[in-house]
Amino acid sequence: MAVAGTDAAASDAVDRLRPSIVVIDDRMSNWRLLARRARVVLLTGETDIHRLGTILSGPASAYLTWNHFDPVDLLGAVRAVGDGLAWLCPVAASAAAAAMRGAELR
Repeated sequence: MAVAGTDAAASDAVDRLRPSIVVIDDRMSNWRLLARRARVVLLTGETDIHRLGTILSGPASAYLTWNHFDPVDLLGAVRAVGDGLAWLCPVAASAAAAAMRGAELR
C-alpha cells in the first residue's frame, strides 16, 4: 500500500506497485488517467445530484461521498471492486437513479 498526496506521487505509486485497485479522491486531477491502469474506488465531496451524475459517468468502479459512508462501506467497496462489481454509496445511488429516471431528486 502507498499513500500519495500529489498527482505525480499517485502516478509513481501506481507505476511501481501495479495495484489492481486504487482508492483516490476526485480532487486528484489524474484519477481518470489512473483508472486506465487500475480499478478506481473514488472518494468525492460532491453531493449535488447533477454534478454527481457527471462524476458517475466517469471510469471509476465505486463511488463514495464523504460524510455519507462508514469505514466498513469503504472496505465493502474495495471488496466489491476486487470481485469485479461496481459499488455506490447511497448518495451516489440516488444520483444514478435520478439520472436513469431523467428526473431531479427533491
